[in-house]
Amino acid sequence: GSGGTVEVPSAANNSRPYSQRVDVSLVLKGRVVGGISFDIGVTPALPPPPGQLTPYVTGTWDLREDRKTVVQIVNPTGRHLKVQVAFFDDNERPLGCVREGMSPNDLLEVDVAAQRLPARFGVVKAVSFDESGRPAAGIVGYQRLFSRIGLSEAPLHPIPAAVLEGDLPFIRRACR
Repeated sequence: GSGGTVEVPSAANNSRPYSQRVDVSLVLKGRVVGGISFDIGVTPALPPPPGQLTPYVTGTWDLREDRKTVVQIVNPTGRHLKVQVAFFDDNERPLGCVREGMSPNDLLEVDVAAQRLPARFGVVKAVSFDESGRPAAGIVGYQRLFSRIGLSEAPLHPIPAAVLEGDLPFIRRACR
């Protein structure tokens, strides 16, 4: 018998679904005696696992009561990146932005209270760009929450590039 392999075109990647129709024929003694048709597909993985490089990470910040949030963005790559860290309140209203260039293996630490945002808690979104201004995978991040009972640290969640495409206009609005 003979076998076959379905190859996914290089244009199909983790950010876009891909599907293909497959027809299989059963041949006995040179005659087609049956067959089957079916669809196969590749669906994007959502979201990338923590620690995976991505152009887009998100989390929360909290300044209520005695809390303090510090957002850390790390560029573990060997290239220069531009980063925008956008802050939103809990009603999705853009509040402010930090723009920084990051050198290879750099750490950006943002004390949210120092930003003097007009809200007490909300969402933080960080995006990395290459030197031409296109979103480029290259950051990981952490949110550190200090309170009277101690410190908690959590990773900022990596978000798929396909989601960034739709969210980038909102982030840019915060970073005007």
